[in-house]
Amino acid sequence: MAGVALKLLREQLLVRTPNRRGLVFPTPTGCEWSRHTFMSRVFRPAVRRARLDGMTFHDLRHGYVSLMAQAGVHPTVIASLVGHADGGALLMRRYRHLFPSETRLAVAAFDELIRGGVAQGSQPADANR
Repeated sequence: MAGVALKLLREQLLVRTPNRRGLVFPTPTGCEWSRHTFMSRVFRPAVRRARLDGMTFHDLRHGYVSLMAQAGVHPTVIASLVGHADGGALLMRRYRHLFPSETRLAVAAFDELIRGGVAQGSQPADANR
């Protein structure tokens, strides 16, 4: 878990009344939120207050993926973090536009291989690994 997220979770646990279930964001009675109750009582009102009309809960997931891509995290790592078991294939189909550096890196690696390795008859640096 990211350090900033861990810090925020710890802060939330410190300011909340302890509950037997160890929930970070329990209902006012200390129970677990149901999906529908959470959406109608917490999420949608927060979206309205923030003036983010049309935002869905799933948009938070898209935002996370987008921020991880912007931070330069490799697509396969992001896929693993969000629970994709396809090695990043779905992520790359949906979010390819967020990884322009991957294309640049691939072209640069190919260029280096051709100029320094194959073109001069030598093996690429990784060939002996």
